[in-house]
Amino acid sequence: PLFERSVRGVQATAEGKALLPRARAIRTQLRQADEDIRQLRGAREGKLSVALSHFAIIALLPRVIGPFRKRWPGVQIAFVPPTFALEGLREGQPDFAVMSMPSRKLGSDYVARPLYATQVALVARPEHPLLKANSLPQLTKAEWVLPSLDSSVTRGLAKSFRSARLPPLSCAMTCQTLTGLETLVRETDLLGAMPLEVYEARKSASGLKRIPLREPIECPRVALLRWADGKPTAAAADMELAFLQAAHALATQNLRGSGTSIAP
Repeated sequence: PLFERSVRGVQATAEGKALLPRARAIRTQLRQADEDIRQLRGAREGKLSVALSHFAIIALLPRVIGPFRKRWPGVQIAFVPPTFALEGLREGQPDFAVMSMPSRKLGSDYVARPLYATQVALVARPEHPLLKANSLPQLTKAEWVLPSLDSSVTRGLAKSFRSARLPPLSCAMTCQTLTGLETLVRETDLLGAMPLEVYEARKSASGLKRIPLREPIECPRVALLRWADGKPTAAAADMELAFLQAAHALATQNLRGSGTSIAP
């Protein structure tokens, strides 16, 4: 029995609850199979759900979305925030994710394709007393607002503090929305941190200033993640390739800007 009726209504049994994620995955794969066949026959329609980090939205999506919409004008796309619990990938919600590599080790159930390595920018309000700091030891007494305690930015910053043998970060609050984090940094003496590319794209609007540290602070690599057993539709595979190419183009642009030679 998968369900049982009681005074509280119909509820799933333990076996029903165990079957539910697999049933959802089967339902999604049936829908994707139907879409894939129609797309292979020339249909330019379907549905996509893609989880994107702030970095992916700001630095990669502008390079992807215009050309993709021209190729697939009838595909309905839902962009959603990434989650550190990746089980939704098995059920096709989302189809894939572009985000920093999770802190926990991924098993064989997931495919993870590294895309890009970014650095962390430390930011403060204009006229902040620590704005002229140029090394991590000068920031040991600072309080921080960070995206979350397990975010890639927090992990990269915490790793730099440990490597420099400094006391742990003092995180006064967390805020998962970018505009919320910017507001909190701008209106308080809290320091913030975000991917460098996000800061560069947002600095005019946010009004925040970057603290010019000597030490580079690296985030975990941005990767494209999806369920290993899930076969992407033609449209999903096209968008995956578009994000891969956008990340490569951005890395190439950065290398040329730094004066580093690039092999053909």
